[in-house]
Amino acid sequence: MKLDFVNKTGTKVRKEDFKKLLLKCCDVIKCEVDGVVGLSLISDDEITELNKVYRGKDEPTDVLSFSYLESEEIPRDDVLGEVFISVETAKKQSIDLGNELRTLFVHGLLHIFGFTHDTNSDENFMNDIVQKILT
Repeated sequence: MKLDFVNKTGTKVRKEDFKKLLLKCCDVIKCEVDGVVGLSLISDDEITELNKVYRGKDEPTDVLSFSYLESEEIPRDDVLGEVFISVETAKKQSIDLGNELRTLFVHGLLHIFGFTHDTNSDENFMNDIVQKILT
């Protein structure tokens, strides 16, 4: 599994930390696919535009993820999905930015691999997996 990492914010983070989380996530959820996952750290303006285009919401959000596992629109043959995190929003909702970025990345990864939080039960299950991956 590979990580395609883009940091447009200047925030000091280590790509290796996210790569380790990607590998641990795949181990915990028993990934049966191999490929590339994209992670982009972006601004509120950039995530607002994505949120507007893909979700119809003209406002920033903390994380967006796009899964290409069952999609016809794949940027490259080996890309499984992409996670976009607004560093500005992550800063606003946490006192520990590093932990918040890791949590949001794992949350986005789980969405790429088909996990949802549409019900309370799903949300609790997903949160349990996030915590297992982060520890």
